[in-house]
Formats: sequence, structure tokens, C-alpha cells
Amino acid sequence: MFGQFSWTLVPYLRGIVDSIFEEGVRGIRCQKSAQVGWSESVLCNLLCYIIDVMPAPTMVLFPKLDKGKEFNLERFEPTIESTPRLADKVPLKTREKGITQTFKRFPGGWLKFVGSHSADSVKSSSVRYVFVEEPDDCEQDVKGQGRAVKLLRERLKTYYDTLSVMGGTPTLKGLSAIEDEMRLTDKRRWMVPCHHCGDEAPLVWDNVKWLRDETRKHEVYGDALPDTAYYVCGACGGSWSEAEKNANVRRGHWVATAPFTGLAGFYVWDAMSGLGSGASLAEIARKNIEAVHLANQGDVKALVEFTNNQLGLAFEYKSPAPDVEQLAARAEDYPELTVPWGGLGLTAGVDVQGDRIALLVVGWGRGEECWVVYWGEIYGNPVDHNDEVWAELERMLFRPYRHASGAEMHAEATSIDAGDGNTSDAVYWFCRQHRYRGVMAIRGVETGEIYRQPRPIDPSRKLSKAARYGLQVYPVGTEKAKDLLIGFSEHGGRLQLSERRPDGALVTGSGPGRVHWSREIRGDFYKQVTAEIKAPMKGRPRGKLYWQVKQGWRNEGLDCLVYNVHASRKLRFNLYTEAQWMLREQKLRQPDLIGQAATAFKPAGDTAAPLPATEPMAEVAVGDVIETAAPPVQTRAQPRARPDPRLAHLDMPADAGVDTGHFL
Repeated sequence: MFGQFSWTLVPYLRGIVDSIFEEGVRGIRCQKSAQVGWSESVLCNLLCYIIDVMPAPTMVLFPKLDKGKEFNLERFEPTIESTPRLADKVPLKTREKGITQTFKRFPGGWLKFVGSHSADSVKSSSVRYVFVEEPDDCEQDVKGQGRAVKLLRERLKTYYDTLSVMGGTPTLKGLSAIEDEMRLTDKRRWMVPCHHCGDEAPLVWDNVKWLRDETRKHEVYGDALPDTAYYVCGACGGSWSEAEKNANVRRGHWVATAPFTGLAGFYVWDAMSGLGSGASLAEIARKNIEAVHLANQGDVKALVEFTNNQLGLAFEYKSPAPDVEQLAARAEDYPELTVPWGGLGLTAGVDVQGDRIALLVVGWGRGEECWVVYWGEIYGNPVDHNDEVWAELERMLFRPYRHASGAEMHAEATSIDAGDGNTSDAVYWFCRQHRYRGVMAIRGVETGEIYRQPRPIDPSRKLSKAARYGLQVYPVGTEKAKDLLIGFSEHGGRLQLSERRPDGALVTGSGPGRVHWSREIRGDFYKQVTAEIKAPMKGRPRGKLYWQVKQGWRNEGLDCLVYNVHASRKLRFNLYTEAQWMLREQKLRQPDLIGQAATAFKPAGDTAAPLPATEPMAEVAVGDVIETAAPPVQTRAQPRARPDPRLAHLDMPADAGVDTGHFL
């Protein structure tokens, strides 16, 4: 910043800086469009005020360290040099002891610029003041230790009178860090008075209009004339020119629209700016028309950039997953820890976190229809091999689960995530202990099939950590599994499969691919299985979508469901023939056949007759699957006995119209 600073063109930013003097303010958040003067007007001014008036250790977090160096050379050092009051307090020459482009000393404190990719830099020092530039671009998971913004906030614990300031442009709805932070604030809006009627209201994009010429047909702009853009007052309908809009903005003031909780929140977008033609109404209109044109051609990237960079809003990708309320309404009446009718095989999926282990047990039937049998978490220290958390997991994994017929079932395959480097040793230790009970160590990968064979251990090469435990790690195609479960087209995935009853109620119904859950399930399951959306990711190839966790959401439930799909594919349930399912069904009928069925586990109001016996089938072991010879062909004179009505939904006749190939 060269020369004397003036607030004339950005009066709304002065209100942001002044908010640090308000009683009770412990943080400032600003969701903004790009290039609105934030770095010069807010960041530089606040840093200079701290150095001059209330010095203390201060840290500024940038997405990358190079951005911090650019800020120092282009904005911070020129500001210090041109301000006599500060020039003597902040030495800038690198030959001074300890002075670098990213570290400055001043009486009473110091200033450090750090990049979000380095956990050591973010966690290195205790500070009183924290600034975050572009939190959406900062690292979301620093070496498995969590978001850089969250790690930096922990540096404030030593001081009682702290201040944190975050400002940035949002990215995608549900994934935006600054949008997530804004939810905690009082959400202030710059109220702009109309010079026609005096009504005050924030500027909104819908009120930006432009003229059209029906005789003009441009390839991109059509009949639109973006150079004629003007603003319309929402109260009286009066039109504002560019100059009138800027004059009205200068007479505005901030008004909170939510209760104050210690965080002051501000929203700024291009129409509020008077910094030049780049933020004029005509330029905003032109960029919108161009972005819409490209979106109509199939390239939505420009529309995303317009929404972020000009409007200062997060772009919303519509998720095909049902919402939390819809999932809760489709819960079914069967007891937890019990495998309902139709579930003929049992698997488990385990996700290991730093302070707990999440467990999901699922029963599987024909066409990969499945029933959630148990969902819960075991709290403890997974890093410690001898911690009780592992003993409790062992008890839950290998305990018997009662089938609705009265028979007992056990998990035949278990997939445990070993992708967290902090807990992988303990996971490998547990998997080695129980590998002969179907327990597998897995690691999620973005590409490839949901299930594929692990790479063989090669003794001639340097052994991995898992290989030293004598284990092969199974790669899990998580992207494909989430496509299967959540889906990304308008029709959605398996979680969306449902039907509407005559009374209008939406229920899961029955059939291939359906996912069922009990009313007794823990309530956070619904939010966790819908915790991700598929959208573009910064730093990745343009046009490609990736599954990403929504800000502030937990996704262990979804991960565990993915791991159960992997375990079921290991057992080849997706390739089972009807004869194989019949064999499993026959074994579960045995308690009924010998008169030992546990009636307490039958569905409420069930008065159906006991399940009849079926023709025995010979078993032939093939790999991991027991294949069976087909039962004797039935004739009209000797029809096959019909199964119990409770299992009628399990019958899959060849002419039922089911596309079984979809589940291969």
C-alpha cells in the first residue's frame, strides 16, 4: 500500500475493522467475492494496528507458504515502509537477527506467516492473534491431523483475550470452510439506502437488470446488452445508475441479522465495490451471461467461478441422496442386533478414528439387498494394542447375532480401515490376530473396483508396514462404492431406492439393492451416510468430480457402509446363484424344522405357519464360496413347496424383470 490510505471507495470494509473495538467480539469472519480490497484494507490495517497499539505474538495462515511471501513483498513491507510510525518498529532487512520474509519482530511481539500444508508450522507457537486468508483453499487434512484452520485455532489457548480473523471466497456449498464459519456469526449485511424512497436493504444479485435488443443476435450474449446494466430498488422499483449505486453504498451501514455469539460476520460481493470497472454492474452482467452460455454448453465451471468470485456465494451441487428426514421416516420395525427375514449372510465394516472405533454390522440377501443390524461406536485409545477398545470390538464382531428365524449368525467377513497412519499399526495387529476369522485390513483408493485382490507380498522388495505383520492390504474403490450407494445422477443410488404406499407414505420396500435400517438405530446414522457430495476439487483436473465430506459433518457411517459392501464382495454375495441363497436359507430354517424357533424374534403380529423343509442340496467348495448343485426339477405333479409368506419378498423368479446384471 503506497501513499495515504483512504476508506472512500470501501466504506463497508472500515466497519469490519472497527468491529474489533466492540465489546464481546472475539472473532471476525468475512465471506466475500474475489478482489474486494480485503487484504489491503482489513488484513494490513489490523496487522499494523496490532504492531503499533496492542503488540503480541501473531500468526497469519495462508493456503501455501508462497502466498505468504507474496503478501509480505507486495503488501505488508510496502505498508510498513510508507508508514513512519511503524518503520522504526519493524525491521525488514533480512540480515537482522531472525528476520525473514515470513517472520518479523517488533516490540512486544512477533509476526509469522505460515502455509497450511505444514503441520509443524501451524502447531509450532502459541499466539494471541490469528488471521486466516482464504480458508477454503487451506489444507483440509494436514497429515491426518485435521483441518489447518482448526489446528491453528488451538494455538490461542494460552491467551484469554484472543482475536481470530478469517476472510475468504467460498467454493462449494457444504464444502466451504468460510461458509461454515459464517453460520456461527451474527451475519451482518450492508444496508444500502435508496435515493428515491429512502428504503434500506442489502444489495442482491436478482435486482441487477439490463436492457435487451430483440433485433440483435450475438453468439454468446444473444439479445442482451450487458453495458446497459443498472440496479433496481426492491421497494420502489426505482433504477440506479452505476454512479448512483456507488453513492448509495457509501451511505450504508452494517446491520446484524442473527443473534450475536462473539463472532462478527460480514458478507461482501462485487456490487458493493467502487474499486473500478472490474466490479461494475456492466462487468458483473457480462460475466454472468458468459457463464450461463458455457453452462448451457455443458461446462458448469464458469458458472461456479461466477458464483464464487463475483457473488461471493458458495455454488450448490445438487446431491441425489435423500435428506436426513426422509431416511428417518423410512426406518423399519425390527429389533437392533437382530437379522430380519431376508438377511442370509452377515458382514461388518470398521472405521478407526483417533479416539474411537465405529462399527457397522450388515445382513445381506438376494440381489445385495441389505439390512443394518448394528451401528455404534466404541470409545478408547485405538493406538494402544491392549486398550479395552479392541477387546470390546472383538466381542461385538464375533458375538452371535440372532436371526428372525431363531438361528444364530456370525459375521463372515470384516473390513477394517488401515488408512490412518497413526492407528495403522494397531489395525494390522488386530487383523493378524483374527485374519482366519475373515478380518481384512483395507485402504481406500479413488480409482478401481470396489473389491479386488491385494498385491502379493514380495520378499525380494522392501516390506511395507502391513507386510511386516504378514498381511496383505485390500484396496477399496471408495469412489465407485459411493457412486453405488449415494449416486451422482438425478436418480441417485441405493440409499434413494424406495416406493410410495397407497396411503402416501414413502417406504424402502423390498427388492435388489435396497438398504434397510431399524427404528432403534442411533440417530446420527442418517446424517453420516449422507455426509458427502460429489463435486470438483481444487487442485484436481478440471471437469472431474470427487466425493468430499461436507464441512462440520462426520462420515464414519458412510465409510463403514462402504466397507461392508467390500466385505460382501469378498464373500461374492453379488455373484450368488439362487441355489446358493436357497442353501443358506435352508440352514437358517433348521430351528423351525426341529421345533426350536424363538418366537420372540418373529415380526410383530406374525401368525404365519412354520417354514417348510426344502429339498437338500449337495455342497461343492469353490474358492471362498460354497456352490451348490441345482435342486431336482419340479413337475406339475410334484410342485415345489411354497416358502413362508414372511419370505415371499425373497423369491426372485426369472421373469420378475430384475436386472441382476446391475449388481454384478
